[in-house]
Amino acid sequence: MSSERSGPNGSLEDNGDYLPLEVIGDESSLDENHVCEDVIMSITNKHVQCLARFSNNELLAKDTIGQNALHMAARVGDLNILKYLLDRLPELRDIQSANGETAAHISAAHGDMRALEMLLGGPLKTTMNCAMTRDINGTSILMASVARGDTEMAIWLLRKFGKGLALLDNNCKMLPVHVAAAQGNIEFLRAAIKFDNQMVNARDEFGCTPCVYAVQGGCLGTVRFLVEKARSEMGSVSNRGQSLLHIACLCGHEHIVRWILNRSGSDSILWTTNDRANAIHCAAYAGSVPVLSQLLSAFSKKKRHYVMTLRDTRGNTPLHLAAMNNHLDAALYMLENGADPALINSNGHSPQSIAALRHHREMERLVAAYQGKKRKSKSKKKSQSMHDLSQFASLQSGPLSPGGVTSYSSNTNGFETTERRAFSPRELSSGYSSNGDVAESIKSEAEIVRHRLRFIEDDVDSLRDTGAQTDMDLLQTHVKVLDDKTWAGLGLSAVEHIDRVLDELEFQE
Repeated sequence: MSSERSGPNGSLEDNGDYLPLEVIGDESSLDENHVCEDVIMSITNKHVQCLARFSNNELLAKDTIGQNALHMAARVGDLNILKYLLDRLPELRDIQSANGETAAHISAAHGDMRALEMLLGGPLKTTMNCAMTRDINGTSILMASVARGDTEMAIWLLRKFGKGLALLDNNCKMLPVHVAAAQGNIEFLRAAIKFDNQMVNARDEFGCTPCVYAVQGGCLGTVRFLVEKARSEMGSVSNRGQSLLHIACLCGHEHIVRWILNRSGSDSILWTTNDRANAIHCAAYAGSVPVLSQLLSAFSKKKRHYVMTLRDTRGNTPLHLAAMNNHLDAALYMLENGADPALINSNGHSPQSIAALRHHREMERLVAAYQGKKRKSKSKKKSQSMHDLSQFASLQSGPLSPGGVTSYSSNTNGFETTERRAFSPRELSSGYSSNGDVAESIKSEAEIVRHRLRFIEDDVDSLRDTGAQTDMDLLQTHVKVLDDKTWAGLGLSAVEHIDRVLDELEFQE
């Protein structure tokens, strides 16, 4: 390569690969006693004069990682050297290293605004190609500046190169807005979506929108901006079926969980991922007690016990996942709120056995203690139930208490009396007896009570039988709860109805 420059007298001088010293200053200003050995030393020492002694080929030469003189100058950040190299060899601007980086990438990564303006400050025709260059990971200079958190630089690049640069994604299909959302950079998001407001719903390779990254980063203000101002789709899910609530639970961001539940309702807690994991599974896996508290407080005590028995595709309950990751506080909280430590997953492992396999000794002892406690509680209840039955059996020869009713059969054979049946919970009305006829009568009577209690009131106060339902009913607020007085009334009504039927049959006979 040869270059021709005008000499001091206006004539062209052919100097081969060398640039005359007149271009960079008076030759007398050079220190004749100092000579840099190579290009790297000249740039490191910021000696522009020494660079003039090297040929163009030497300046274009690359080191072991593919970087040339301009890459090195960008790392040093000396504006005089950058200007000299760009004026002498403009093609250095577009040359990429072995990692695909240009000098502009390095300046952006270092946050050197003045150097970047010098590298890309020319006309778009000469700088656009460099601005749109991506490294081996697909990172553009805009992505690099956003990742560094340099909003001033990022907005300058947006204004200069526009929508094309804003929509330049990396190898994972992530846009700069994804990175900005993860960092809570609302200022950049506001500037970027002016070019294309659909960027807020752009999905990367994993199906994640910028809002997902904002949730993952714990940036509630950014989440609210994207959903409320930029109209991001709040109900979108990733390729794995994870919603914003799942992500928030996995990351343990209790403040975001609370906001999502207030906006979307508690029904979203039981929405499942592709692995059939709900939000409680995610919170248990992360071991976040505040998040678990938020989620479980949406359910009654009885339903809370039920939701903690739900399993993912591997048969794991939330307690299994907490034991797996040795989250003692989360496991203790769930056990205190009704989690069943005896349930096993698809591989036949209980939470206790999982803790043992993973050598989580404290977790193993904790689960074992609650499992033993539950067994003792069941044994105590069973003993109490047998005691109650014997007490009621002794009443068959004596008068009933004021709350009792006249039995339609005098032969109770030591089983639960009518008085007990009228006031007892429906799960204790088994209807079983060693006396066949009496047992069938008791069973029929109990079924009437059970049937009347399987109704739910809808918005128009009509009754709908839920006996045929297979899906769980989430409208817990509409379930009719019966107190003891009402329960007794239903039992009395059922027995009186049976007595009337029997009387009518006797009358007909």
